[in-house]
This record gives sequence, C-alpha cells and structure tokens, in this order.
Amino acid sequence: MLFRRLALLILMLSVFAVGAFCQNLSWEDLSKQSWELDKKGNFQEAISSARKALDAATKQFGPRHNNVLMSLNQIAAIYKSHERYSEAELYLKKALAVRTLSVGDSVSKQDYADVYSAMKNLYSIYIIQNKLPMAGK
Repeated sequence: MLFRRLALLILMLSVFAVGAFCQNLSWEDLSKQSWELDKKGNFQEAISSARKALDAATKQFGPRHNNVLMSLNQIAAIYKSHERYSEAELYLKKALAVRTLSVGDSVSKQDYADVYSAMKNLYSIYIIQNKLPMAGK
C-alpha cells in the first residue's frame, strides 16, 4: 500500500514537472515543436504550438522583431500546407504589415528583400485562391 502511494506521488510530481516544463518552452523550442507536430500530421497541436511561439516571440522580443515575423510565416505555412488558404492569407497579411512597419527611415537591401518575400508569399496564396485582383491591393 505504501509503495502504491509513493508511486502515485512520484507520478503526480512528474506530470506536474512536465506540465511546468512545457509551459516554459522558449520561442525557438515552440517553433521547432510546431514543425515536428505538423510533420507527424498533428495539425491542431502544430497550430497551437505555433501560436504559443508567436505569443512568446511578441512578449520576449517585441511586436516588430524578426522572430515574430518568422512565427507569423510559420503559422501561414502550416495553414497553407493543409489547404486552409484564407487562414494562411490572414497571417501572411499580418506578416507583411509587421514587415512594412519594421522598415524605418534607414532601409537596407535586406529590408527590401524581406518585404518582397512577404509579398511573394501572399501573392502565391492569391494565385491558389484565384484572387489575382486582390494582389494589387
């Protein structure tokens, strides 16, 4: 009886520790976890992890940081791979808006390349959805 109680206590503590560990994953860990879950076919869990990565990046680095953009693009890519184009479009528009706002007075070649990349990703969604007139807006 004592052994069972001790085993139950150890099990409860380990579950609590794992739960606490999972809540403290870094942006990078959550991002990697999201890709791995998507590769395994766990769409809902992948999106959930990617959104947590987005929240972590926003809180840790600020709303205009490159990691926020990468998280937005990751969510869009997961939606796109599952043919959920309207959701992908939404996140790509957010990424483009953040990227455009991030480009300040001192514009580098990389800034132009990043904005172009965001526009290209959004354009590909418009092509898939047969929304080419939207591409100019």
